[in-house]
Amino acid sequence: MPSPYNLTGLVKKEKRYCFAHHVNADIWEGKYRGIFVVVKVLRCLPVDNSVQHRLAREIEAWTALNHPNITPFFGICFDFDSPGVPSLIAPYYRNGNILNYTKQNPEVDKLSLITQVANALSHLHSQSIIHGNVNGTNVLVNDNLEASLTDFGISRILQKASSFKAFDMPGSFEEITTPTTLRGWRWKARELMMPSDENGPYKFEATKAVDVWAFAMTVIEIFTGRIPFWYIRSDTKVIYTVMTGGRPERSHYSQINTNIWETLKGCWDQDPAHRPSMEEVMQFFVSVSS
Repeated sequence: MPSPYNLTGLVKKEKRYCFAHHVNADIWEGKYRGIFVVVKVLRCLPVDNSVQHRLAREIEAWTALNHPNITPFFGICFDFDSPGVPSLIAPYYRNGNILNYTKQNPEVDKLSLITQVANALSHLHSQSIIHGNVNGTNVLVNDNLEASLTDFGISRILQKASSFKAFDMPGSFEEITTPTTLRGWRWKARELMMPSDENGPYKFEATKAVDVWAFAMTVIEIFTGRIPFWYIRSDTKVIYTVMTGGRPERSHYSQINTNIWETLKGCWDQDPAHRPSMEEVMQFFVSVSS
């Protein structure tokens, strides 16, 4: 029996070209049953019918999350841009991502939005779901003016698409959520920058501790409206800085109070086991935002 979340044949293009490019997807406007939607065409090779069925079931499981700060999926289709290529269908939010929204609305309560992001990520972790690519562009502002975490699980989808072949990657990577550009490394935990062994390839392993690190980088991104380590122009130098023990410098983030900064420092602990859980981080932000 086909999954009701397989929307193949039901989603139509609204424009000739996509309106945004992400690390692992091209973003299009579409229409599904008369409403505007966002269509994320994943960067992978076409998948066969058996894989399509498994991916639709994966989406079906995620819809059960039903959290106010997690962007829901309507489903998945395999015919939007290229036959057989998975495309995720999600609501269209006119407010865009949290970075654009806070730039256009500087008076907004950023701490409240950050707390909502922490709540969403904590909920994902409680369901044993790892995001793997937390950053400001993956936090939308929904029509209720609340933060809405999106793009979770894309790495899992692409892992299941067994014909996926990474490209434009420096070395051999085992997870597609590793960014194709050096800029993306500014959010990545230190352990992701270390080779698996002295002469071996890098190995991206998404963990809850990796999400915690990236969340803290996203916090400073939201507060400042700038990418992490904005004062270092070279992305390569950022990688070197983190690998040699460097972290964002307090002097460049005067808009963040000391109490919050100390919590963020804990999220950037070199030892993943010493970082707080997202539940602990969420409870902290609830306490300081109330």
